[in-house]
Amino acid sequence: MPNLPPNTSFTARQRLDQGWASQWGRVQRSHQRLPWEGFEWASVVTGEHLRDDVVHFFMDCYHLKDWLKNDPQITLQGDVEELIQQSTALKVVADIANGQKHLKLTSSRSGDTTTRLTDVMVTQGDGSGATISMSVENHGAPLDASDLARMALDEWRAFLAAEGLKA
Repeated sequence: MPNLPPNTSFTARQRLDQGWASQWGRVQRSHQRLPWEGFEWASVVTGEHLRDDVVHFFMDCYHLKDWLKNDPQITLQGDVEELIQQSTALKVVADIANGQKHLKLTSSRSGDTTTRLTDVMVTQGDGSGATISMSVENHGAPLDASDLARMALDEWRAFLAAEGLKA
């Protein structure tokens, strides 16, 4: 609670059902929480917490499509499912999200039901913090999770801009 002058009232309240824009905000906040570079290792509780944050981002990122499709306040001109199918990054994000949600990926947007998060590597810097890298394996090849996250965000930004949607 903030410090307020005497005789001042304060109510903290926020609506949580703000449509697609609330999910888009969640995607961006999830991404901002990911400590890719220059973080202090002490700020990361465990490797499991770090993995949870990465999984959370990919799930939020993929499920933005459902919020866009189901928001009665907007009419999409483009096909959000087509966006996913045309985007390599969003197909891999979809596979990670669905694989994590269901434990096992039985159908794949990218064509690889073995798509998964693999290694976490933390490299201590020269006093300026540490750098983390996490790999995603798709079609037997490693992808940098940070790069994948940035590409997926760029895809969503372009789609939202083309739709004239601003949050």
